Amino acid sequence: MKRDQLDFGNDKIGKLFRLMFFPTLIGMLFNSMLNLCDGMFVGHGVGSDALAAINIVAPLFLMCTGVGLMFGIGASVICGIRMAEGNDKAARIIATQAFIAGGIIFAIIIALCLMFTRPILYMLGCSPVLEGYATDYMLWLLPGLIFLYLSCAGMMLIRQDGAPKYAMTVQMVSAVLNIFLDWLMVFPMGMGIKGAAIATSISCGVSGLMVLAYFIFSARVLRFYRLKMSVKSLRLSLRNVGYMAKIGLATFIAEIAIGVMMVTGNFMFMSYLGEDGVAAFSVGCYLFPIIFSINNAVAQSAQPIISYNFGSGDLGRVKAVLRTSLMTACACGVIISLTM
Repeated sequence: MKRDQLDFGNDKIGKLFRLMFFPTLIGMLFNSMLNLCDGMFVGHGVGSDALAAINIVAPLFLMCTGVGLMFGIGASVICGIRMAEGNDKAARIIATQAFIAGGIIFAIIIALCLMFTRPILYMLGCSPVLEGYATDYMLWLLPGLIFLYLSCAGMMLIRQDGAPKYAMTVQMVSAVLNIFLDWLMVFPMGMGIKGAAIATSISCGVSGLMVLAYFIFSARVLRFYRLKMSVKSLRLSLRNVGYMAKIGLATFIAEIAIGVMMVTGNFMFMSYLGEDGVAAFSVGCYLFPIIFSINNAVAQSAQPIISYNFGSGDLGRVKAVLRTSLMTACACGVIISLTM
C-alpha cells in the first residue's frame, strides 16, 4: 500500500486539510450509500411494506454507528496526542483498547437483539404487518454489526495514522460491493428483504476485514498491542475506555438524536397513515445520511490534525485548522442549501 505523505506537525494547514478532506468526503458519501442501496432495491424489488420495515430497524443501525464513532473519535484524539508526544506505545494501547471495548459492547447488543427481537422491534415502532419483514432484516443484519464497529472506529484511527486514502478505499469498496449484492440478492436471486440485509452484512464484513488487515500488516504507528491482564492493567483499561467515551460522547448523542427522530416519526406516521406513511417517511430519511456525511467529513478531517498539534503544544496550528474547518463547513452548508 502506498502511504499518504502527511506530516501533521509541519505541512501547511490548507494543503494538509485538503489532503484529509477530499478522501474523507468521498469515502463518507460512499458509506452513506449502504442504507440508500437497501432502500432503493427493496422499495422497487419487494414493496413499500419492506421499505417501511427497513426504517423500523434503521435507528438500531444508527445507535451502533454512534458507538463506533464514539470510540473511534475518542481513541483517535488520545492517540493523536500521544503520537505527538512521541509515546507510540501508549497510542497503540489506546487503539487496541478501543477495538476490544467496542467489540464487547457490540456482542452485548447482538445478544440482546437475538433474545428480545420482537420487543425491540415494537419499541422502534413496528406493527404486526411489518413484523415479518423487520424481523428478517434485523436478524440477518446482526452478523455484520461487529464488522460495522471495526469499520466505524477503524476509519478514524486509520486517518489518525496518516492514511486517509486507504480509509476512502475501504468505504468505496464496501459501498460498491453492497450495491452489487443488493441487486443480485433482491432481483436475480429473489431473496427479498433478507437478501438486502445479507448484502449489507457482507459489505460490512469486507470493510471490517480490510480495517483489520491495515492494522495487522500496514499501520505506521497504530498497530495492535498485546495488553496485560493484571488487575491494575484492567483498571487502567477501564479508565482509558471511559475517557474515550467521554471525548466521543457528542458524536454518539448526534447519532442517537437522529435515531430518536426516526423512531418518533415511525410512531407518528404509523398512527396516522399506517405502513404506507412509514414507507414515505423512510424516503425522506435517506437524505440525512448524505447531509450528515458531509458535515462529518469536515470534522473527521480536522480532528487528526488538531489532536496531533494539540499534543505537540502548537496552539497556533490548532486555531488555523479550526478556522479552515469552519469555513469549509459553512461553504458546504451553503452548497447543500442551494442544491437540495
